[in-house]
Amino acid sequence: MGIDINIAIQPARIAPLLKNCKSGVMLGRQAMHFRPPDWKPRLITFLETLGISTTEEEIFQDDGFCESYL
Repeated sequence: MGIDINIAIQPARIAPLLKNCKSGVMLGRQAMHFRPPDWKPRLITFLETLGISTTEEEIFQDDGFCESYL
């Protein structure tokens, strides 16, 4: 299982609603499925519109999983 660009955008959109939450659940490790080359910059650009400043190096792990992003 994993997340693609469309699923990655959803937690970013609801992040302000969850800022005071103290716990959460993650069911297994999720891989980042960002195959087309323009998806990574597209996500970075979208995050910037939400006021989230980040880089590909910060949110995309070498092993392909998404803990850094989440």
